[in-house]
Amino acid sequence: MFVMLAGAVATAILDLFLIFGFNLGITGAAIANVLSRFALLALGFHGVVIIHRLVSIPDRKRLFAALVPFAAIGGAAVLTQLATPAASAFVTARMADFGDAAVAGWTVVGRLVPIAFSALFALSGTVGPILGQNFGAGRFDRVRQALRDALIVSTVYVATVWLLLALFRNQISGLFSAHGEAHQLILFFCLIAAGSFLFNGPLFVSNAAFNNLGYPVLATLFNWAARQSGCCLSSGMVPDGTVRRGTGRMGGGRRCVRRCSNYRLLPPNQPPFGGN
Repeated sequence: MFVMLAGAVATAILDLFLIFGFNLGITGAAIANVLSRFALLALGFHGVVIIHRLVSIPDRKRLFAALVPFAAIGGAAVLTQLATPAASAFVTARMADFGDAAVAGWTVVGRLVPIAFSALFALSGTVGPILGQNFGAGRFDRVRQALRDALIVSTVYVATVWLLLALFRNQISGLFSAHGEAHQLILFFCLIAAGSFLFNGPLFVSNAAFNNLGYPVLATLFNWAARQSGCCLSSGMVPDGTVRRGTGRMGGGRRCVRRCSNYRLLPPNQPPFGGN
């Protein structure tokens, strides 16, 4: 979470200076994005190599023995994580049709999301090990409780953040000295689009459940379906695809919740998702 926050904070600060302070427009946004990636890489490398000392030369025999089981889950998990960047790249290209101000506003929104909803992103990484450990121990009641509690926490958290964004929308826009289309886009996100994360929460929790309980392909399918159907397709059909993106996230979240909720139909002594 700290690595993600470092990249988001670096980008937000660099955007403020490069886009609005030096009037570089879309060029400033691109420079800020590249520099933030270096900051993210530096912090992650420091944590992995210097602090935790997790990097070493792998043993070839052990590496190949572990490659297949890791790839079975890791490959699908990587594809799951690629859904959001792919959708964001498409929307950024669409925003470019409306000029530098629209791209600047979209960049600010892209930086607000990981900061405002950082706990939501961390929740998906936190709940996964809890689900996996209790599933392995045969405590399916705790698996159900963890899923239920995670959904409650994500809903309350997103509702609170959405309220704060709506109340301080003008101050947030003023912080970045946004004007015109950039200002309108930031206001729209704070007032309306941020609410779509009410449905991103179930999507994230469900993805964590699928990945840790042996169904990584379902996480990949749901994430790509939610992102692409609610983002790329709608952006190509209507001038302002932001409302439709929210609709797509709602659909993806509802489908994941229905799939994860199948455990309610099972007796208390049986695992969710039909596991053995």
